[in-house]
Amino acid sequence: MIVNSNDQPLCSVCCLSYNHSKFIKQNITSIWEQSYKNIEIIALDDGSPDNSAKILTDLKEQSPFPMKVLLQKNTGSVSKNFNRLLDNASGKYILFISCDDMLTEETIQSKIDLMEQNDNIVFVASKRNYNIDDDGNVFDKNVFTYLDDSIKTAEDLLSCEHENIGSFYIQNALFRKSIVNAVGGFDEDLLGDDIVLRTKCFLYMKQHPELTFRITDDFGMYYRSHDNNIHKNSERQIKLIAQVFERYFSDKKAPKKFVKMMKDRVSNVLFEDALRSLFISKKCIELLEDKEMQEHIIKKHAQESREQIFSLYKVKSKEYKYVYLVVFRRRFLLYKKRRKLA
Repeated sequence: MIVNSNDQPLCSVCCLSYNHSKFIKQNITSIWEQSYKNIEIIALDDGSPDNSAKILTDLKEQSPFPMKVLLQKNTGSVSKNFNRLLDNASGKYILFISCDDMLTEETIQSKIDLMEQNDNIVFVASKRNYNIDDDGNVFDKNVFTYLDDSIKTAEDLLSCEHENIGSFYIQNALFRKSIVNAVGGFDEDLLGDDIVLRTKCFLYMKQHPELTFRITDDFGMYYRSHDNNIHKNSERQIKLIAQVFERYFSDKKAPKKFVKMMKDRVSNVLFEDALRSLFISKKCIELLEDKEMQEHIIKKHAQESREQIFSLYKVKSKEYKYVYLVVFRRRFLLYKKRRKLA
């Protein structure tokens, strides 16, 4: 086992696994191979039906770094699981990663070097990453081009997060653990995890102007793209984003990227499924006021029924907004939702 140097701050690497048995060893090995040596590994398996738990337990016995393995019944909640990892971490700095991704060799060292120069740095994030396949082969390189020199303040970060529905991968960033604790970690009642943590940190920084951040133009991690990535579930993603917008960006109009996501869903799923997505939340309902969205709905319904009339109208009162979507086929159908505004 590597003997950790007491003059270097401890970094906690929090690894979350669910059905990642094929990738776990690559993930943990990428941590072992870090040039920075004062690391603890906390790994949690969320009740995987495969042999992920056994692999993690075996790797613990081989680890050159202190390694804790947490096993539990499945919760299906990324936020709850990351919070449990956070509660078990004791480092000055913390990094969150899924067990299907990997770190580049210098990523922790380079970020800690920057953060140790200034106690007011909340996080250091890399703007570049490698995209890898199931076998770990690099097939593409990604850069978040909107993280340019114009991003200077917490307000800039919040605008970037809202407009782009994201800013950087949290597994491509190192956070000061005291700040993650100060913002309360992840919101367990929301589907979102990375977007929530980033937004909460940005809002905290806005309230504390002395705090700052660094965006580095380097490759910090390998992002694995495969069929099991949960972000590929479009209905879940729409609900996730709508939840975050309602809690943290309620005063802002839905960004163009979110409108496009909804239009794509309307175009690509059954009419009834599209309606369900449109009534997920107040933010989604507001999209019904968009003329292009109305045209998308009409076009989609026309594909499924030649005889149709579409009308959309609203009735407002002090407490409620009523949205009626009325469709006439051979039989009269009424789709109605009521949402409390206050």
